[in-house]
Amino acid sequence: MIAWCALILLATPQQPSHPVLKSLPQTTRPSQLPPQALQLPPAPKPEPKAPVVPWQGSLRSGQAKLQELSLAQKYDEALALGERLLAMPTWEQEPERDRAEALYALGIARGSAEKVDDAAEAFHRASGLAGSDALGLDSIYGAGTFRLLKAEDLRKNIPEVREKLGLQPLPQPAAPPVQLAPPGGPPGPGSAIPSGPPPEPDALSIAREAYLAARKDLVERLRYDTRDRDTRGNLELTQRRLRELDELEKKRQEDQQKQDKDQKNPGDDKNQDKQKQDPSKQDKQDQQKSDQQKQDDQKQDPQKPDDKQNPDDQKKQDEQKSDPKDTQPKEDKPKDAQPDPKSAPQEQFLSNEEVMRLLDQLKQIEMQAEQVRAALRERHRVPVKKDW
Repeated sequence: MIAWCALILLATPQQPSHPVLKSLPQTTRPSQLPPQALQLPPAPKPEPKAPVVPWQGSLRSGQAKLQELSLAQKYDEALALGERLLAMPTWEQEPERDRAEALYALGIARGSAEKVDDAAEAFHRASGLAGSDALGLDSIYGAGTFRLLKAEDLRKNIPEVREKLGLQPLPQPAAPPVQLAPPGGPPGPGSAIPSGPPPEPDALSIAREAYLAARKDLVERLRYDTRDRDTRGNLELTQRRLRELDELEKKRQEDQQKQDKDQKNPGDDKNQDKQKQDPSKQDKQDQQKSDQQKQDDQKQDPQKPDDKQNPDDQKKQDEQKSDPKDTQPKEDKPKDAQPDPKSAPQEQFLSNEEVMRLLDQLKQIEMQAEQVRAALRERHRVPVKKDW
């Protein structure tokens, strides 16, 4: 469960030194159009952004105003004010603590406006200025939590997940307009040969990248305090989601392999179709074969009388039929037996040892990467020729 309560606490002003937040035209044939009409109009140029007017007041007053706009859900005004604070001529001369608090408030405003990447950038800058104190840890937690919320929204774009949640399938994107070439000649400048729409990015891969980004920030936050329950809960949810995506991708690969195998062996389907023919015709063929077999047997032994059954044998058969041991029905196992609830798989959570092991593995990977970078720098170093 995502720590929504933590986000609410983030968005509530507190007493510490830093504020904590959270109709269609007529159809015409191409041959009747001039070549200029076959080309698409150029894309409109983006309008230039208005210059940002720096904030004229103090940084602390601007931070308080930014927090007020965020709590009032006036995100456009809050984002504009944040840009004005960053454009202050005296920004670099302001105390690091004040700049960290302003960046943290800006991260809350950006995340609430669903600009998660910009929010993470502001949180990381605030963490770099605040260090490992409470403000720095809250900044890292805010970046990971907002990224996890974004990943949860992207997960709902996966077709298998939408079907599991009972959501309607997403509409297919419309094909882009195609520029036609003049008839009877090669494509001119600005024209293109009609082709299919470009492939859409895989929703599963996009969601996985978002979860991995969230996990990176949450693991960084957990380095400082492995007992933080909100961070552990978000990290465990991230791990479960990543395992779910791996299982979906594995199932897709198995289905694709099965489909490729069916396409390579189409004869198996034909044999199955023959076996599924009309049952009445199959019964008729079996009856004809049985009649033919009886006629052949009568031709071979036409004078052989029917053997009468011995009375003693008949008596033995009657005794066997009346034997209660044979007639006693066997106890069948109930088909709808419920599985033992103790044998059902239980949801697993990360223990302290598993968390520390995960942190050690990440630290080892970072050390190996640093060794590789050092080796590359050493290889590209140019030796200096000595002249003494």
